[in-house]
Amino acid sequence: MTSMSCPPSPKTILVSVCAGTLWLASLVSAQQNVLLVVADDLGVDLVAAYGEHPEPGNTPVIDSLAADGMLFRNAWSNPLCSPSRAQLLTGRPSFQTGVGWAIGGPPFTGELPGDETTLAEALGGTHTSWAVGKWHLSSDAAPLMHPLQQGFDSHRGPPSNLLSPGESYDVFTKTVDGVESTVSTYVTTDSVDDAIALIQGQPPGQPWFMWLAFNAPHAPYHKPPGALHSFALPPDVAGNEALHVKAAVEALDTELGRLLSSIDPAVRDDTLVVFVGDNGSDALATTAPFDPTKAKGTLYEGGVNVPLILSGPGVPTAAECQALVSLTDVFATVLDVLGVPLPAGTDSTSLVPYFTQPALPSLRSWLYAEQFHGNGLGPYARWDQAIRDEHYKLLRFHTGSLLPARKEFYDLLADPLEQNDLLAGGTLTQEQRDALAALSETLGGFLGPWRELGQDLPGTNGAPSLTGSGALQGGDAMSLTLDDALPLANAALVVGFSELGAPFHGGVFVPSPDVIIAGLVTSAAGALPIAATWPLDVPASFTLYLQYWVQDPGGVWGFSASNAIAAITP
Repeated sequence: MTSMSCPPSPKTILVSVCAGTLWLASLVSAQQNVLLVVADDLGVDLVAAYGEHPEPGNTPVIDSLAADGMLFRNAWSNPLCSPSRAQLLTGRPSFQTGVGWAIGGPPFTGELPGDETTLAEALGGTHTSWAVGKWHLSSDAAPLMHPLQQGFDSHRGPPSNLLSPGESYDVFTKTVDGVESTVSTYVTTDSVDDAIALIQGQPPGQPWFMWLAFNAPHAPYHKPPGALHSFALPPDVAGNEALHVKAAVEALDTELGRLLSSIDPAVRDDTLVVFVGDNGSDALATTAPFDPTKAKGTLYEGGVNVPLILSGPGVPTAAECQALVSLTDVFATVLDVLGVPLPAGTDSTSLVPYFTQPALPSLRSWLYAEQFHGNGLGPYARWDQAIRDEHYKLLRFHTGSLLPARKEFYDLLADPLEQNDLLAGGTLTQEQRDALAALSETLGGFLGPWRELGQDLPGTNGAPSLTGSGALQGGDAMSLTLDDALPLANAALVVGFSELGAPFHGGVFVPSPDVIIAGLVTSAAGALPIAATWPLDVPASFTLYLQYWVQDPGGVWGFSASNAIAAITP
């Protein structure tokens, strides 16, 4: 089981050699290229190679990648675009990057933080890195330089979805290394044109990494150019979205075929191709037996189970792997294949061992997916979580920090479409009770009851640091520790039952000030520990917000403030 520990300080740069790199060198060249293709809103139901839908559409090129490589049956993403892209590029879950919802403009603000290490940055010393197509990881105003700030040598494509007034798949705003222009080429074709130009312009022998992120088949739903698909489309798109989505997927497939056939055979033989969907299919593209209410934007299988296919040097042909796989694992896999050290702080497990043993028992004991609103490190107005093992799946929904979580529990082997919530009625078997307890414990364990919320106010010694410890079980010991504050200074602990988030003298007053414990004094070392006992009978998911404020002449208006933390009952 891969641990999901808290990320290291952004100032700390540590690397460890990814397991498998040495023996992989005998299979593939460490100088090979990587083409990472991301389809937007494409679930397993729309890819014929998966065989999970009776009418999946036409995907011969994607199917040929599966025939020439390895198909992963149980790959999980997050259920929305931006969080999954952040997973792929960093190898880290959303609660660590802070990207848990869509990005692109109010109210969906935020961006992938600059201190995150992306694949492009990890490969900066060995490979030319290009981002082609949709970015969707920054809401910064134009010119959009965010891909270049995240380590890519060049970016060509739309900054986000094509949903602004006047935009469509045929007319859209495109940025080329931060310079905007209006383009009147079908966007799927335009992205492939850019990909071909970059690859063909690469000097011989110089390896490359390409992030090719298509807008298709994401909305707006439309009629693709007739030469790119084989569907007889009705006059109206409205009411016929699912058929038009299939046409858009086939258009993507056709253009992907044009790209692959354009690559020099010697270069193609030295290129690992990774094809993935960023989340499940949209509700309007979902047809029976799949459930539109359990599609994109939800943590049901229709929202998180996505196609993941690898093809290239060292990958077996016509292979299928049933192991539990997270999109975060693409990060470690690419670095492993290329012989590049894996940065510390990821939750990424290399898939390379499956290349020689497709039936190898799953390297992961469980998978985790989530979405939260809004972006950042919390607190969240909405936070949905899911965890599964090889048999069972637990979903946990938070709506407002004070409300107990709603839970659902499914037997994925007997009920893969999640139609029978085992908690909705009846009695669980002993096996089911044990599985529910284990998944609940794991979910609480790797997230932990304490969440770092940031939002401090520096003072004389920089920003004071607040940490909490204890399991937050009724009657158990707990402690709060303030460090790095001004020595021998007056301090107050602010405790809130909700989040206020009010700007205050350059910092943020995070907790609603429901309880203020004043009259405290820091030690000669600038520390202030408090020991207490967690009360009995506190409901699950009950949240307290805590923050220290310290009298400090080195702070704005004579105060410094610690980061805020949230104490969440498991």
